[in-house]
Amino acid sequence: VGVPLLFAIPALYPWFDAANPAHGYLNTPFFIARWVVYWMVWIGIEVSLRRARGIEQSGNVEEASRRFRRVASAGLPLLAVTMTFAAFDWMMSLTPDWQSSIYGVYWFAGGMVAAFALLAVLVRLIGAPLPEPSPDDVHALGKLMLTFILFWVYIGFSQYIVIWSGDLPREVAWYARRGSGGWALVAGLLIFGSFVFPFLLLLIRSVKRSASMLALIGAALLALHCIDSFWIVMPGLVPVRWWTVVVTAASLGLLSVAAVAPMRLRRRALPARTLPPNHLRGQPG
Repeated sequence: VGVPLLFAIPALYPWFDAANPAHGYLNTPFFIARWVVYWMVWIGIEVSLRRARGIEQSGNVEEASRRFRRVASAGLPLLAVTMTFAAFDWMMSLTPDWQSSIYGVYWFAGGMVAAFALLAVLVRLIGAPLPEPSPDDVHALGKLMLTFILFWVYIGFSQYIVIWSGDLPREVAWYARRGSGGWALVAGLLIFGSFVFPFLLLLIRSVKRSASMLALIGAALLALHCIDSFWIVMPGLVPVRWWTVVVTAASLGLLSVAAVAPMRLRRRALPARTLPPNHLRGQPG
């Protein structure tokens, strides 16, 4: 969702050539300005984390832990706000006649679930020369994953119940389109696959303390997060055909390979090293 989005504005967004944009918010110059701000914040967070990572690789684990905590405490609120407004701009404005104040929070919550799911997968995927995480570290990751699954489903249910209670045709149409035909099956898959099954599994202590089990759950949650994004965006964009599914799946596959392969190569080039216990929580060994 980088530079190509800017070139696709005329084709994607109905408000592009509207005579009266919504309160001056949905217009191309302001849209691009917000796009720049979002990416500046995200790149700034990424650069700060890389610098903290460099301190950790130099051997100063305690200072790196302090730096990670400072970046996280400042970066997480900024990430939440920018992701919320990016969801409004890039996704919700595909149907500008429909609005929901919870929409951006829903997208942020789903993104956090996917982030922890990806971390669980990477713990098992990258492997040596990084040390095996301790059961306590894995347990902490499992609890965070469970917490944000509950947060995600709570926000999604809150949005649904408010729109259902109001029963306004302009608002209900968004769910009516995504709750009929094949999209209803996708919605059911998301409820059971993204909430019911992982929730029940992560209630089990032994599952939360198993890196292998968390990796399996994380892989499933990542796939379902992509399906959730598809369910949110595609009904308001273009009719779904077989080729749209194939192109989407192929693009995600290529991006996954492009992201993971360099990481594995860099890890293999690093010498094996031992980190003090509980380093993920910033405690000295």
